[in-house]
Parts: sequence; C-alpha cells; structure tokens
Amino acid sequence: MIPQKLTLSNFMCYRQATELDFADIHLACLTGHNGHGKSALLDATTWALWGKARASSSDELVSTGERDMSVQFEFSLDDVQYRVLRSRELSGKRGKGYLELQTAAGDAWTPLTGPTMRETQDQINRLLRMDYDTFINSAFLVQGRADEFTVKAPAERKQVLSDILGLALYDRYAEAAKITASEHKRAQEVAEGMIGVLQEDLSNRAECETDLGLAEGHADSVAVMIEAKQQDIDRLEVAEKRLIEQRAELVAVQQGMEDLEKQERRLHLDVLQSQAWAEDAQAILDRKDEITEGYEALAEARQVVSDHADKLAELRPLTEEKSRLDAAIVAKGHDYDLEHQATFAGLQQAFTRATYLVEQEEARVTRFEKFTGTCPICEQELPEDKRQGMLAEARDELSRLATDSALAERRIAEWQNVRRPADAELAPEETAALAVLLEQIDALGYDHAKAQEAKERRQQLVVFEEEWISLGKAETTIAEVNRTTAEAEERRAEIAQKLQAEREKAFALDDKIAKVGRHIVLPLAAAKLAMTALRNQEREALDDIATLQERLKRLDEQQVKLEQAQAQLTEATENHTLYTELQTAFGRNGIQALLIDEAIPELEAEANALLGRMTEGRMSVQLETQRDNKSGTVRETLDILIADEYGPRSYEMFSGGEAFRINFAIRIALSKLLARRAGAQLRTLIIDEGFGSQDTAGRESLVQAINSVSDDFARVLVVTHIEELKDAFPVRIDVCKTPGGSQITVN
Repeated sequence: MIPQKLTLSNFMCYRQATELDFADIHLACLTGHNGHGKSALLDATTWALWGKARASSSDELVSTGERDMSVQFEFSLDDVQYRVLRSRELSGKRGKGYLELQTAAGDAWTPLTGPTMRETQDQINRLLRMDYDTFINSAFLVQGRADEFTVKAPAERKQVLSDILGLALYDRYAEAAKITASEHKRAQEVAEGMIGVLQEDLSNRAECETDLGLAEGHADSVAVMIEAKQQDIDRLEVAEKRLIEQRAELVAVQQGMEDLEKQERRLHLDVLQSQAWAEDAQAILDRKDEITEGYEALAEARQVVSDHADKLAELRPLTEEKSRLDAAIVAKGHDYDLEHQATFAGLQQAFTRATYLVEQEEARVTRFEKFTGTCPICEQELPEDKRQGMLAEARDELSRLATDSALAERRIAEWQNVRRPADAELAPEETAALAVLLEQIDALGYDHAKAQEAKERRQQLVVFEEEWISLGKAETTIAEVNRTTAEAEERRAEIAQKLQAEREKAFALDDKIAKVGRHIVLPLAAAKLAMTALRNQEREALDDIATLQERLKRLDEQQVKLEQAQAQLTEATENHTLYTELQTAFGRNGIQALLIDEAIPELEAEANALLGRMTEGRMSVQLETQRDNKSGTVRETLDILIADEYGPRSYEMFSGGEAFRINFAIRIALSKLLARRAGAQLRTLIIDEGFGSQDTAGRESLVQAINSVSDDFARVLVVTHIEELKDAFPVRIDVCKTPGGSQITVN
C-alpha cells in the first residue's frame, strides 16, 4: 500500500478543505510546532482506512464548532489505484458515519462499497490484509507508542508477526479444513448408521425367499380347488335358471288370477250400484207431483228477485246523487256557521278595544283636570291656557270613543238575535234537486223487505231444481240399469270358469317348484359360500406373494444402497483423515510455526544490522520462539532478549534513548518484512516523533538509519518538531496553524 493523496475537511485542526499530494514524495520530514497538526494528518490516514485514531471516539475528531467532517485517502496497491472516503456527521446522540471504497477506471472511479459500513470495512481489511493494530505495531510508529510491539505479551507479539506475514490466511484454511473434516465425520457416522440398518434388513432375505415359495404353492392348490368348485356352481346355476323360469310362470299365473278376481269384484259392485240407481230413480218418480209444484214455485220466486234486482240497479245512482246533495247542503250550513262565528268574534274584539280606549282617555282627562302647573306627560311647566286647550281635546276624544264603544255593544246585541237561515235558503239549488230526486226514488217502487223475502223463498225452493232434472232422467235410468245388470251377470259367470282353471294350473306349478327347489337352492348357496372362502384364501395368498416380492425387491435396492453406503464410508473416512491432517498442517503449530521460524532469523538480522549501525555495534536483540516449561516441556512463545557490551538485560533497564533505538530497529525490521510480503505489500514507513529521547549522536544515527532503509519503501514520512532535523531529509512538509485552521506547505 503506497499513499498517493490525502484530502481532509473539518478534521481536528484542519477546518478548511486541505490536500496533501504524495505523488513526488519518497522520503520526507513532516515538521511544525507541537499542536499544529502533524500527527493529525496521520490520524486522518488511519481514520480513513480503519475508522480509528488516537481519539477514543470519532466524534472527538470533528473540528470544534463544526457538525461534520470528511477524509478522502487515495493509495495504490499492486499497481491499482484505490480511494477511501469516510465522513462523520454529528446528529442526535450517536451521530452518523459514511464509508465508501472505490477503484480507478481510467479517469473515473468505480464503487466497491458494500451494503453496510461493516461490510465495506471488511473489504478494506481484506484488500490491505491488515487491521489497525497490525499497522501501528509495524509500519507506523505512533507518537508516544514506539514500544507498541516490544511491550506486548509474547503471544500478542506472535499474533502481530502472524498478521504481518499474512498467516491469517492459514487460519482460514485451518478453519475451512476443520469444518470440512467435521462434515466428513458426520458423513462417516451417517454412512455407518445406514450400513448397520441395511445389514440388519438384508439378514432376513433367506427367510423371505422361503416364505415366498410356500405362499406360491398354497396359491396354486387354492386355484385348483376354485376351478372344481366353479364347475359345481355352473351346473347348479343352470338348474336354478330353469327353476327361476318356473317361478316366473307361477307369478304370471297368480297375477292373472288376481286380475280375474278384481274383474269379478268390480262387476259385482257395478250391479249393486246400478240397483241403487234404479231405486233412487223410482223414488223420484213416486214424488213427481210434489217436485213439479215446487219447481214452478222456484221459478216464480226467481222472477220476483230478478225484478227487484233491476229496480235496485236503477236506484243505486239515484242514492249516490242523494248522498252528494245531502253533503253539499251540510257543507254550506257549516260554512255559514263559521262565517257567523268569525263576525261575532270580530265584533267582540272591537268592543273590547273601544272599552280599553275609553278607560285610557278617561284617565288622561282626569290627569289634565288635576293639573297643578307641571305637565303630567313631559313633567315640564305648562301654561293654563294651553292646559285648558289640551283638556278640551281630551274630552272631545273621550266623547268620540264612548260613542264608538256604545255602537260596538249595540251591534253585538243585534248579531246575537240573528236567526240561522233554513237549508232551502242556504242551498236553494241543492234543496230543489234533492226534492226531484226523492220523487224519482219513490216512483221506482223498490221494496227492500219484499226483495229479501223473495231471496229467502228462492233459497228454500232451490232443492227442487236438481230434483226436477233427476225426474226427467228417472225413466231412462231404470231401463238402462235393467240392461247392464243382465250383461254383468253373464260376464261374472265367464270369469268364474277361467278363475277355476288358473287355480288348478298354479297349484301344479307350486308343487313342482317345491320339489325341485330342495335339490338346487341350498346346495348352490353352500357352493357359493365355499367359493367365497376359497377366493379369500386365494386373495390372501396373492397378497402375501406380492408383499414378499415387494420385500425382496426392496432388499435388492437395500443391497445396492449398502454397497453405496460402504463406498461413501470409505470415502468419508479417507476425507476425514485427510482434512484432519490439513487442519493440523494449517494450524498454529504447522505451516504457520514453520513460516514464523523462517521469518525470525530475517527479522532478527534486520533489527541487529540497524541497531548495530545506530549503537556502533554495542547492542543486539535475540528473538526466541520456544521456552522450556518447569514441567520439562517446550511451549511456543516470542521473547525479545536484549544485550549490550555488559551482557543481557531486561528491556526496562535501558535508558529512554536506548529503548527507542531498540524499538526503532525492531519496528523497521517488521516494516521491511511487511513491505516484502506477498499479496499486499505495505511499502510505507511512518515515524511519528521519537527523536526527542536521543542526544545529538543518537539523532544522527537515526537519520542515517532511516536513509539506509528508505530504498526498501516507496513512502517514508518522519514527523518531528526538532529544528535541526528539518533539513535532514530531501522533502519537508511544513504544518502551520492559523486562525482559519492548520495549513500544509511542501518544500
């Protein structure tokens, strides 16, 4: 990974949009006073890539007074250009973050951003093949944390070295091998279980084949018995058919007998009915005079009813007109009464009003008569002459009102004595029309009592009408009855002869059927019952055969499955063994341990070469990967042993300047190892401060050491505020804080 360009806005002390282009920089010194923003540029780089910096919270990185910040970092990796854009917005209690990953495609950028920030961050980590902790433990010497790697526990140092070497890939391989081995182990167990079940099923094959032979033999013997029994049934069914035909003939004879008996009974009833009709007809003839007289009286009564019905038809419209005229006369009388009452009420109201006005005016006259100088109305002084004039006017008005009141009272008395006019005066036209109408009604001569009496007599005599008709048919009925009675008796004699012949025939057939049936019906029923039992035996035998054949077919399939399961077991066992061995090989004690053991001498040599150059050969480091336990066993570790011309000492016993040179040598060695690793080279070295702990000779040694290793990196940034070191490097990046925020100048 090689930085190309850094752009930041509202990030810590960089308020305005600020850009730092690394394109022409190989080895540079990043300088400026303390607190002006040197380390903030490095924080922007790590925050853009991993969302982490020296601050504990991303919100602390936002410039004071601002609500958002953004960092854009461009870098190259394996000749491919990438760009990371990360921003933060202070909103609510938690704030909002945004992260994008892009790759260059000509003059444009193609997005590689995942659906979420977490997925995008994982993609950046996979691309760089490192996380934030690996970066600050190797290529980035963070201000005040140069000993980040040295002071870690041995296991943590070994993990950092593992991350630098990219051994996490082997962890993934080991995990994948473990999962695959578990899958093959489960497949092995499944196959073993299936083999046990299949072998248990196949152990019953011989017994199944024996049962099939017995079932087939039994089915053959039952088939022979069924064939013999079917012959007996066929013979008996032929005889049964003849018996059925005879029974049908007997039924036909019996049905004919029933028909003849019905005819005989019907003829007998007809004779009895005819005789009854003859007797009724004779009874009618015996009452001939009575019936004739009654029928003539009925005709007379009907004529009277008819005449009155005609008169009633003429009377109905006259009656309706009379009702209309009566209603009109009553309505005019009612209208007169309403008008009379309204007039009387008006007179009473006028009299009441006049009486009221008289009383009011009398009171007014009285007030003027009692006048003492002040107007009783306006309560002001009033002259005597004017009072006399007003009093005279009031008396005149009182006289006029009294006259009106007397006139109203007289008119009321007169109106009370008015007589109500007669109907002829109120409705003269309707009264005259009603008189004419009454004369017409009287002229019709309709008598309701006579009409009702005629209807009642007609109702009493109506029985003679039917008897009159019967009288006309009586003589003919008697002659017809005598003729039909003779014919019926003759037909009854013929039917009696036929009925006797059919009875003799039916008796003979019934006797024959009874004799033959005893030798056919019961034997045939027994034969069919036996056949049903044989068919059941045959069906059961065939079912057993089908079941056994299906079982043998399933056992054949089970045999094939057994062979397949055995092959699967062999394959699963071999694969489980293989992937278990791969899991061990890819694990921490396998290839990873070998690669670390292979890298340790190189790391140790690089650190000692640089440390020897800075200390004139006085100091050295030794890395040990194994340590003896008290139990006598050996365990994996990564211990750092430091020695000078006086021998080995613990890290804490060295001075600050010596400790920094030790850390610097080890970290440079780690960075060179990281820069040369395959897959994702980190060809960048960043050293943030650390010179303050060195004397003049130590600083010169550090500068020489940095220059000596610079060719191993594409970008080397050295951060310092020491004035004498500003010109020690070919490029100087000056950082200066202004009221508008920190600014960058490249010299």
